[in-house]
Amino acid sequence: HPPVPAVNITTPAPTPKSEPALDSSNNQSKAIPNIVVVGFVLAFTLPIAGLVISIIAALKVKKGQHGRGLVIAGIVISIFSLVFELVMLFFLLLIGGAH
Repeated sequence: HPPVPAVNITTPAPTPKSEPALDSSNNQSKAIPNIVVVGFVLAFTLPIAGLVISIIAALKVKKGQHGRGLVIAGIVISIFSLVFELVMLFFLLLIGGAH
């Protein structure tokens, strides 16, 4: 058998590159709070509950924070849905009373 070549075992192992530390406060400011999403979804299905939850969310979410537009949309959609349901109820009662 031929001789095995010598291997230099003094080479240092490569050091792993350190990742930059994640700033948890920065990540949280980009996340939309759950209460905002709940208020927005309820605005379509249960407008009174959507309005209440969206108003509570508006008090918790500061200006410029992610989710502020969704809070405003939840409030507006809740109000329009509530008005629409009241108008429909009025017409149903009006038509039902005509017979």
